[in-house]
Amino acid sequence: MIDVIVNENAGDASSAESRTSHLGTIFKKFGVEARFHSLQPDGTIRDLAKSVIDVGADTVVAAGGDGTIGAVAGACHAAGVRMGVIPQGTFNYFARAHEIPEDAEAAVQLIAEGTLRETRLGTVNDRIFLNNVSIGVYPRILKNREDVYKKYGRSRPAAYWSVFTTLVNRPRVLKATISLDGQVWNSRTPLVFVAKSAFQLKEFNMAGQDELGDGEFAVIVVPDEDRMTLLGSALRVWSGQARRGPDYKMMTGQNIDISLKRRRVLVACDGEKFVMRTPLRISHHERKLRLIAPEKPV
Repeated sequence: MIDVIVNENAGDASSAESRTSHLGTIFKKFGVEARFHSLQPDGTIRDLAKSVIDVGADTVVAAGGDGTIGAVAGACHAAGVRMGVIPQGTFNYFARAHEIPEDAEAAVQLIAEGTLRETRLGTVNDRIFLNNVSIGVYPRILKNREDVYKKYGRSRPAAYWSVFTTLVNRPRVLKATISLDGQVWNSRTPLVFVAKSAFQLKEFNMAGQDELGDGEFAVIVVPDEDRMTLLGSALRVWSGQARRGPDYKMMTGQNIDISLKRRRVLVACDGEKFVMRTPLRISHHERKLRLIAPEKPV
């Protein structure tokens, strides 16, 4: 028996019932018995996953976007159970980085085959993350994105529009001290972005991706510029033409501390927002996630 947690709000606007029915048909096609769970209005994905594991699940599948996958991964990682992924979000960075198909039928077939890969998870102040952590303008973009999605629906164009409309108003500048494997930088910046793997750097054709060694993070800092210059930099990132130096600075390392004058800061992790105490301490968790994914390492 495989337990599947379905996020009805991920990706397009299809209902949880139709999505569950569709996935149920696919699981039956591959001869896999699946039990489906949907989030209740007063619950969280993490608590739902934990409750499913507490009653004996040994394989839990997350059907949703990176936020859903991250919440389920946290519960599966803590319990040491196997995890599968059916990507149904807007960008699906985690699935794509691990070569998990975005097509639902292909993703279920992969789960049916059950090939395991152990993969590292990042931590920020002891919270698990899959893809990235950021402070500054990006959490504000996520907040704006929620409003845009409510008005226009979930899509990549809507996500990009939320970036543009946020940057039209000049973002607040952070004064950050960044310690990376013992080396210290002081920065005035509207954005500090930490990427866990080279996948997102490759996605946007950003120089420096080859410098990211095994077990390292990329720390990207955007210069403190005027509104129009910042918009230009954002457009170049979207089009894969960002220039290292003028548009961003990048450093790599394994252990990161980010200090600010404020005691708390809004942090974006895998598309979700959390208020965290500073300093932020980012590293890899010593124990790996047991992920159902193709054998090829990432």
